[in-house]
Amino acid sequence: MSVSKETVQLIQGGSLLAFDLVASVTEIVEAMHADISRHQMPWSESRSKHTKGITGFTYRTIRSFNNTFRSGVKTLLPIVKIPSEHQQSALVGHLSAALNGLIGDHLEETGNPIAFTMQLRHKAQSLILETEKITHQVANPGSKIVVLIHGLCMSDAQWQRDGASHADGLESDLNYTPLYLRYNSGKHISQNGRELAQCLEKLLENWPVDVEEISLVTHSMGGLVARSACHYGAQSKWISKMCKVVFLGTPHHGAPLERKSNWLETLWSVIPYSAALARLGMARSSGITDLRYGIIVDEDWQCFDRFKRRQGPEHIIPLPRDVKCYAAASTIGLDRGDLQDKLLGDGLVPVSSALGEHTKQEMSLNIARENQSITYAMNHFDLLYRPEIHEQVLQWLAE
Repeated sequence: MSVSKETVQLIQGGSLLAFDLVASVTEIVEAMHADISRHQMPWSESRSKHTKGITGFTYRTIRSFNNTFRSGVKTLLPIVKIPSEHQQSALVGHLSAALNGLIGDHLEETGNPIAFTMQLRHKAQSLILETEKITHQVANPGSKIVVLIHGLCMSDAQWQRDGASHADGLESDLNYTPLYLRYNSGKHISQNGRELAQCLEKLLENWPVDVEEISLVTHSMGGLVARSACHYGAQSKWISKMCKVVFLGTPHHGAPLERKSNWLETLWSVIPYSAALARLGMARSSGITDLRYGIIVDEDWQCFDRFKRRQGPEHIIPLPRDVKCYAAASTIGLDRGDLQDKLLGDGLVPVSSALGEHTKQEMSLNIARENQSITYAMNHFDLLYRPEIHEQVLQWLAE
């Protein structure tokens, strides 16, 4: 029985995550123990997060043993032979993608093999960005390239359902060569944007034929990564080839669910007895907290505590110049403005955010009305698969 590369990496990375979990739980339990043992009033300010005496010694011993065993396991894991890449199981792929979205920054910082590295893919295989390699991997590389960019907690594999994808027809009908991006969606959006800009530059340099145009089809966070890449790649050669960007349910002005989570986290942190538990919420990734306001540049997170409440991003980043931009929004409601639409939007992203609209005119992205679409009785993830969205994508890219 063969085991895929991704399965082995998931087992290796899961082993390390188990030790990380023990460390985190130990820290939280000790902090709560310290607060309670001091008999603090619930609203008083929390002091030391560590206990003393025999109790403190016990917690230190747990941490010491856990760190020692983690180091030993991390040393031994590379000995496990990783097989060559082949088709991974859907379950392993989805689980790895979800972990990258939830704690991807932690995975990268700790060298966990579950962490995705950014890569362009073609026919479920990683594309080696060398001219000769591309020639062997891509049967008929064309002069028009379209890159599909997934969202949070997802991967390139999740553009497909029952063998169908938005890429269908792009090659046969519109002469595009479709590529898929895979990236660690738990990292800061601007970090992924910078990497994508570099990746597209290298792709352009090594593509076997002259590139006439590059277009991007994006879902959710993928649209923010694309905008960030256009910002950081403004002086690159590939940006001159950019033709169209299609945004499907992209939270240009943020997602209310993350803002509500931040509010609850702030409330919990006020009370010392629950402040330790608030750290559980702080385990969520940088990518998730960036979605609070749709942060796409370094300057809007580098000098800030990402868990502290604030008004929004400091910088207004417009859409790329001379690039046709299209936005598809959906709503669970049956009409714009009905109760379900107001309360839920598409379940994650409000219609206004998906269309780039804002109450402050200077914040609006001003996507042309004729380049917008709203679909009703449809949730956020339906945008990836529904045939009417597929037809809309084909129509926009054909213009």
